[in-house]
Amino acid sequence: NVQAKLRQLRADAAALQMTIDPMTNAVVPSSTFKGCQ
Repeated sequence: NVQAKLRQLRADAAALQMTIDPMTNAVVPSSTFKGCQ
């Protein structure tokens, strides 16, 4: 279902230090993102 897919997307995004912007539903760097160093 859609809810499960959304949860998986959020989990995948978090693993990549990304987050889902609730206003735009875009994947954006999270506040803990440190870039590629």
